Amino acid sequence: MEEEELNKIRPDIDGNEIMKILNIKAGPAVGKAYNHLLELRMEHGPLGEERATEELLKWWDAYQRENS
Repeated sequence: MEEEELNKIRPDIDGNEIMKILNIKAGPAVGKAYNHLLELRMEHGPLGEERATEELLKWWDAYQRENS
């Protein structure tokens, strides 16, 4: 039952997928990306992998501009 509850709030993309999609190594940016996707999940419910990937890439673009 607890696992079902966790699955309800987990983002559609996990940390390993985030690193693969963004072509980055483990680090603070992965956690920030995960938290961004978690916030979207909480606000909008399940996004599906395709939309979550699109949102991740939008976030990554803005994150890189802010931190360059």
